[in-house]
Amino acid sequence: MFIRTVDDNIIKVKDNKVKVLYRDINGVKHCKKYFGNKEGNEITEDQARSYVNENYYESKKVLKPVKKLIHKEFNDKYDKCNQPYINHLLRVANKCKKMDSRIYITALLHDTFEDTEINSRDLSNMKVPDEIIKAVTKLTKPNNVTYVSYIKNLSNNYFASIVKLADLKDNMDKTRIWSGYKAHLTKYKRAYAYLIRKIKSES
Repeated sequence: MFIRTVDDNIIKVKDNKVKVLYRDINGVKHCKKYFGNKEGNEITEDQARSYVNENYYESKKVLKPVKKLIHKEFNDKYDKCNQPYINHLLRVANKCKKMDSRIYITALLHDTFEDTEINSRDLSNMKVPDEIIKAVTKLTKPNNVTYVSYIKNLSNNYFASIVKLADLKDNMDKTRIWSGYKAHLTKYKRAYAYLIRKIKSES
């Protein structure tokens, strides 16, 4: 049995398990989540739809406050191309807009911990779901960690991996060339290829 959810994911119900199929930024489907029925009863179509869509609506509740937050925090910040930083956040998020709404919100917030004073407690107080906060934490590179280790660490989190792919795509955009573009390009390409391989191997 296949069901399309409100944010255009697919759920497949078989043998009392639910598979949630996401589309990545390249339009490729990935099976990522498995949910069992705690009572051991047969999972109905309505139960499956309700379970997945519940996460959708829970995320939607915080979308407006999150957008307000990033506009406030990044209002006076500029990127390496001397363009408003908020534009980068919105471009990355737009690449994720047709995916799970939690991924979209993660994309909006992906640089928040690294570039502002906002922390995980602040997001928790805003009722941002824990899985989004965990993904944003993974996307925040610690100062004492190498870039390779950072990418490998975040690759263990699906939401973070998808958002990082969108972030890398934007950073590799030839229309956004900045002084360190060529020096960073090889690093970005390697990270992108690694994340693609990792996601495909787990699908």
